[in-house]
Amino acid sequence: MAQKHPVFEEPEDTNSNVWRYMDFARFMSLLDKRALFFVTGNLLRKLDPFEGSFSKANLALRPYIYENLPSQTRDFIQESITTSFRTTLPNMVLINCWHLSDFESAAMWELYSRYSLGIAIQSTFNQLKFSIQDRLGVDKVLVGKVKYIDYTTDWIPENNIFYPYTHKRKNFEHEREIRAITTTWAGDLEEHASSVKHELDKFGGVYIPVDLEILISKIYVSPTSPLWFRDLATSILRQYKLEKDVVQSNLSDDPVY
Repeated sequence: MAQKHPVFEEPEDTNSNVWRYMDFARFMSLLDKRALFFVTGNLLRKLDPFEGSFSKANLALRPYIYENLPSQTRDFIQESITTSFRTTLPNMVLINCWHLSDFESAAMWELYSRYSLGIAIQSTFNQLKFSIQDRLGVDKVLVGKVKYIDYTTDWIPENNIFYPYTHKRKNFEHEREIRAITTTWAGDLEEHASSVKHELDKFGGVYIPVDLEILISKIYVSPTSPLWFRDLATSILRQYKLEKDVVQSNLSDDPVY
C-alpha cells in the first residue's frame, strides 16, 4: 500500500476516479508482470525539460530565504540543491502517472491511443494506493496530486526532495495528474536488489507490483477502435483470470439533433 506523506496532497474525495491511458503493448506488460512501470525523472525530462526543477522564483528568492544563515552554510545548501536536482536525483526518483477525472478525457485518448488501439484503466485514488505492493530495493511509494504553478513567480518549497516532482508548469494543467512516486538509492540496490539496478540500466525505470484485482475498476478501449478490439481485450483479461468489464468508449458516438 502507498504511504501518506505531507508533500503529497490527496484529492478531496479519495474515491475519485483516476485513469491510466496506454497503448496495447503497455497494457499487455501490465497484465503479464502484474506491475506498474515507474520511469525515472530523467526520462520524463524528454517530455518536459522543467521536470524536477525549481522555479525562477526560487533562484530569485533564495538569497532572502537563507539570508540569516552563515554565508558558508548558505552557499553549501544552494550548491547542494542545484547539483542534486540536476545530476543525481533525476535517476533515483521513479514516477508513474495517472489522470484525475470523473470522466474520460478526449485529450488523453488523443495523446495515448495509437492506431485506435488504446486502452484506459479506470480506477480510483484509493484503489491505486491500496493496490501497490512493497518491493525490496525501493522506498515506500507515495501518491498525490500535482500542483500547477507559474514558474516565473511561484516559490517551490526546498525542504523536501519530492516538491519539484509534485509541481509542474500551468501549461500542463489539462493533465490533472496524479503521481505515484518512489525512490531508489545506491545502498539499497547493492544490499537488497541488484535486479532493480539492472532494470534501471536496461529500461530506465522499474516495475512495482500491484494487485490488479484491487487496481482495476473497468477497462475502456479507444473510442475509435474496431469492435473486435474490445472482444480481444475481454478475452485477454480472462486468460489472466481477471473478470473486469471492458467498455467501448462512447466519445465518438454520433451527436443527436
